[in-house]
Amino acid sequence: MRIEADRTDTLYDQSITIRILDCAPGAAVTVRASTSDDAQHRWESHALLIANSGGTIDLARDVAASGTYPGKDAMGLFWSMRLDPAVVERHPFIKTSPTPVLVTITAEQAGATASLEVTRRLMGAGVRRTEIRDNGIVATFFDHENGARPGVIVVAGSGGVHAVKPFENTLEVGFRNADASVDDRESDVMPIRTSLDFNFSA
Repeated sequence: MRIEADRTDTLYDQSITIRILDCAPGAAVTVRASTSDDAQHRWESHALLIANSGGTIDLARDVAASGTYPGKDAMGLFWSMRLDPAVVERHPFIKTSPTPVLVTITAEQAGATASLEVTRRLMGAGVRRTEIRDNGIVATFFDHENGARPGVIVVAGSGGVHAVKPFENTLEVGFRNADASVDDRESDVMPIRTSLDFNFSA
């Protein structure tokens, strides 16, 4: 038994096709995906699938008999990951740095196992990241080494939390990006609620 993917190193928002090959025809195979967030908390998903007469499972084609996602879904194992139940403080997936998310795919059937690692990148090739800290403004500026592009500004709330999100991917389709939030903890001048004025020049 082995696992095959059409891409194992890809941007975070790109779909991945996963197939399990060389299974026993009609075998029930448990497929799992696992990763850790930046708090080092484990996330995991699973699905029970039945191999066809050729001994193959295709996550985009086959309906999960049970698991963390319903029906058939090529990316079901990725979006349906759940936080380790042993973690007392429940929280969304924590990502505070633009490092890749490494996902391990495993398949188990009658004592046989196979595994494959998939790298999901938040930043594409040529993307540069600059931290900005200026009088309570907490921002991250992303641009591309190939030069000027149209821009996107993402402004978070006033809760003082600045987290990395996959907006960096917009650079792959031709947009520069600034992700900004307001953090009153870094300034005794700017209140927790404020307005931001942006000036643009061609």
